[in-house]
Amino acid sequence: MKKIEEYWSPGQIANVWKESQKEPLSHETIYQYVYQHRPELVKIYFRRKGKKYQHDRKSKHQILNRRMINERPGDVELRHEVGHWEGDTIIGKDHKGAITTNVERKSGKLIASKLPNKTAQAILDATKDDFADLPTQLCVRITYDNGKV
Repeated sequence: MKKIEEYWSPGQIANVWKESQKEPLSHETIYQYVYQHRPELVKIYFRRKGKKYQHDRKSKHQILNRRMINERPGDVELRHEVGHWEGDTIIGKDHKGAITTNVERKSGKLIASKLPNKTAQAILDATKDDFADLPTQLCVRITYDNGKV
């Protein structure tokens, strides 16, 4: 406990112990001992003061330079012409299975495909297959929903 009170981390204590003792001692064992027998020391001497570490979950799956769906041209929003599609992916219960959907904004026509997996390549392949037989004038633009924002 002396080293803890000198603001040593359990990792530092375990490393010094390893060099000077025959019996191994892990930093996790030190943490468990302090939490069970001297929990008041956690808030005083440990670096995080007992707080849980929080990961930045937003940046993990963020698409660089993405445009938001509300940034598309005004003519798409007004639905004056055919050929503007809105795409989305629907994930099944318990994250098992997925489908990709594309809806034409003026007519409301829906094209949906079951995906073999949830990768970007699977979505790209399904979309190419879905639009392969359509005349080019019926596919001017596809705007994808960027998911949770």
